[in-house]
Amino acid sequence: MDQTSFLLRLRTMNDSMLLKTSLVVSIIIACLAVLAALQAAAAQPSVQTLYACVINNKTFVVGADNPKTGLFYTTDDGKDWNHMGWTNGRPFGIGLDTSAHPPTIYLAEGNGVHKSIDGGKTWAIKTGWEITEVQKITIDPKDHSILYIATPYGVWKSTDGGGTWARKTKGLKEVRDTFITSIVIDRSNTNRLLLSSENGVFESIDAGESWHASGLQGKAVRRLVDGPESSAHLLVGTEDDGVFVSDNGGRTWQERNNGLIHKTVYAIAIDPNNPDVFYAGGFKSGVFRSSDGGRTWKNSKTGLTNLDIHSIAVSPSDSKTVYAGTIGGGVFKSTDAGETWTYIGLESCLVWDLKVY
Repeated sequence: MDQTSFLLRLRTMNDSMLLKTSLVVSIIIACLAVLAALQAAAAQPSVQTLYACVINNKTFVVGADNPKTGLFYTTDDGKDWNHMGWTNGRPFGIGLDTSAHPPTIYLAEGNGVHKSIDGGKTWAIKTGWEITEVQKITIDPKDHSILYIATPYGVWKSTDGGGTWARKTKGLKEVRDTFITSIVIDRSNTNRLLLSSENGVFESIDAGESWHASGLQGKAVRRLVDGPESSAHLLVGTEDDGVFVSDNGGRTWQERNNGLIHKTVYAIAIDPNNPDVFYAGGFKSGVFRSSDGGRTWKNSKTGLTNLDIHSIAVSPSDSKTVYAGTIGGGVFKSTDAGETWTYIGLESCLVWDLKVY
């Protein structure tokens, strides 16, 4: 090989190596940029929506229109509250199908079930005249077209997203049995359901076709919730008997009232990130917190200007952030897991239910 050919070959090799090096550097720079963006996003607080179901508003002005009730929401922790749905609705609960984008919203209303598939811009009533005073709506976690609603007249089920409904009360023999306040679906077996009623807790193992007693008969159960890790872990709040816990899916129940000042419990919640942390509230009680699965309770009133608590919600992204809805006093927020509270809006409103998404 002559000198000229050698130099040309050497130059070609150098150019090739330079190109490969430039490509590697570009890839590294791009990866670093993506990593930086991900880290920056992680450092920013996630935007979450707090929904509040308001069934009454005491800010009446003589000669003016009735104040708005219905579904309110905020994405900035109460700096601004927005209203969606009927101007003077009476929603007792909210269900969200988050598999849809935007999420499909269901409202358990006084005049039936309301549904929105466009983020709350438009609404349709999905029930007939025979279904009223809907207390709660529960969506099957595996098949989102299956819905259950709790009413004072029993359980109703839909298998087509609310298009049609069938009453499911076999085994609920007394009037108090059919006054349903909550429905929980076992996430490990969606044919197994539990409901709370004016006469204790009932279980179904056939997707609501039939029911049998599952404990606490004779007690008016106001709310039933299951734990974040397992539906075998259950918590109830009652009208006059405080709080009860089951660790075996409702087969047996234990009273957990040590430290509770009042035993009328309207609101209960389990920390979605810690199954041993409970919250409870009720008439003139403020908020109670337990960090040991309800064995002991500590009361928190600091910052609460209204002690009648009807709803509690814990942020799934930050367990220190807790919200409390009151009877006639709006919404309060805690950023220290319930130690202290700050008012964040909806003055004079009865906030029946709260949900964080």
